[in-house]
Amino acid sequence: MKKDSCEYVKIRDVNQIIKQYYDEKQLELSLYEAVIVLKESGRTTGYLPPPNFLDWDLDDIDEFCRLIDEIPINITYLLPPEKKKNTYHMPMQFSAMVFRESSYRSKRYYTSNVFAITYVLRGSMKLTIDNEQYELKENHLFLTLPNRNYNAYHTDDDVILMVSIDPSIFQKVFFDLLKHNSVLSTLLHERFDNCDQNYLLCTISNDRDMRFIFQHLFHEFMCGDKYSEDVFCNYIQILCTYLIRGIESYSACVTPQKKKPFYDIFPEVYKYIQNNCDSLTLEQLAQEFHYERSYLGKCLSEVTGKTFSEIVASIKLDRAKKYLAETNLKIEEVAILSGYSSSDYFSHSFKKEVGKSPLRYRKDKQNYNFNNLAK
Repeated sequence: MKKDSCEYVKIRDVNQIIKQYYDEKQLELSLYEAVIVLKESGRTTGYLPPPNFLDWDLDDIDEFCRLIDEIPINITYLLPPEKKKNTYHMPMQFSAMVFRESSYRSKRYYTSNVFAITYVLRGSMKLTIDNEQYELKENHLFLTLPNRNYNAYHTDDDVILMVSIDPSIFQKVFFDLLKHNSVLSTLLHERFDNCDQNYLLCTISNDRDMRFIFQHLFHEFMCGDKYSEDVFCNYIQILCTYLIRGIESYSACVTPQKKKPFYDIFPEVYKYIQNNCDSLTLEQLAQEFHYERSYLGKCLSEVTGKTFSEIVASIKLDRAKKYLAETNLKIEEVAILSGYSSSDYFSHSFKKEVGKSPLRYRKDKQNYNFNNLAK
């Protein structure tokens, strides 16, 4: 990486900002948004030398993470994600790149026109792609095809490595591999034929080989000389050769489990809404059950004939009716226990839905019960 007059920030500083906003404000920042915060607070700097990944002791994962934290980001040409409906499109800064996946992006759904290779160096990861859930464990290697909507969840302690590859580079890298009658070739043919199989997943038996490959991927990505792209692509080809070898070995192959049909899990979803409806949002519910927000709303509507908001309102209303009919609690107390923000809002909503005030409803119920007892 040559010296220049551009502005830089370190990965470590970006992650600190993302974590701070996530913990303190429950806001989920993209890399671009975090960089803007650093820039506006004067925390950018001039040229920074890249860390030397060839010095990494392959047995020390924490040291590897520290090296990644020291990576400088040139913010001059950084592009913002483009939001389309509820999905963020991630622009590619380079034709191929390697990075550590952030652990503070669990709510948003992202998409990008790249092939993505994920490797779990340590820990585990929950990954939702097009409403199918995958649990990646240590030493899992996972290939995703372009234009998939994905959402990832893992913790700070997990080390998730990612390689993004532009389709044009992918074709160049795998020209020789695709000539063989392999799993990868079949997957790509199915993808271009609009079939449903969009992922490859396997377990790597020799994790030290993976560490060596990623060590050199990071080194070449940081090096930036005229040979780096060719060397980088060669390591990607080696990486995917391991993927094919793992899949073609029956004992190493891991089959991703698709989500159950929504009708099968609806009772569990509905019970969760009942138990948490006081402050629950559709986005929170989608995160809990690993669905994309708008897709989950559509599923709920198909099963119940109601929107999420209408379901929550119905649950609160039924709860309030029960309190009014079976207790002598004050209206203010009924409102609070039923999940309403205020007694005024409760009274207004109740009369709008039921056609009578909460007090009138209680009296009518008490009179009805008394008349039944008197018979």
